Amino acid sequence: MTTELPPTPRDEKDWTWVLERRCDDCGFSATPLSEVPHRVRASIEPIRRALSQPDAATRTEGEDVWSSVEYACHIRDVCRVFNERVHAMLTDDGTRFESWDANDAAIDGHYSTQDPDRVAEEYAEAAETIATTFGSVPEDRVQNRGIRGDGMAFTVSTLASYFVHEIVHHQHDIER
Repeated sequence: MTTELPPTPRDEKDWTWVLERRCDDCGFSATPLSEVPHRVRASIEPIRRALSQPDAATRTEGEDVWSSVEYACHIRDVCRVFNERVHAMLTDDGTRFESWDANDAAIDGHYSTQDPDRVAEEYAEAAETIATTFGSVPEDRVQNRGIRGDGMAFTVSTLASYFVHEIVHHQHDIER
């Protein structure tokens, strides 16, 4: 049985700036909606490989930085949350999103104790689901809007790009 690790410090950054400029940390630049399914699916095998490593559940960068398993749990849950958001936007232009706190999700979901093999499978499933969702957005709904709890408005297209940054950035974190 794996021992629960203490929470890492909260990330209080507003990462929406990645819609306007390149992320120097991971190299991400805004992605058109048409590329999103491919980029998401391309992350599945590298994440699976990283989670098969013996140190996947170890915080190799120090106690303040998530392990590969914790990052993978996060992006698995990001896939699930954003899939719900996209469906809500396609159904209700101008929908408001429920707040979702990634740090609370990590604590409540006991990310540090999750089984790497299971997380790899769950990530693959969640990634495939959202890749399919983004790949099937009708052209006449690409500009449908959704509004985050802090008032930040996204279109389906900008939400897709913001979402892909999460995947790319945390895959980069895992592969360091």
